[in-house]
Amino acid sequence: MGTPILLQINQEGEGPLRVLGEVVYILGKDVTAESSLTPGLGVKFVHLTDDQRVRLMGLLAAGPGR
Repeated sequence: MGTPILLQINQEGEGPLRVLGEVVYILGKDVTAESSLTPGLGVKFVHLTDDQRVRLMGLLAAGPGR
């Protein structure tokens, strides 16, 4: 089991989306890589309602900045 994390995503025109997840990995900093300034995080979402699942999948499908 990963570290619990509660995420809140604010969408313009909709109420906040709050989802519970578990941190499953953290990409470590590689000081030689340009990407080290923005390390990554892997989250497994748990106990999603149907509404949360639909909204989350819509956000992911829309891509960054949507």
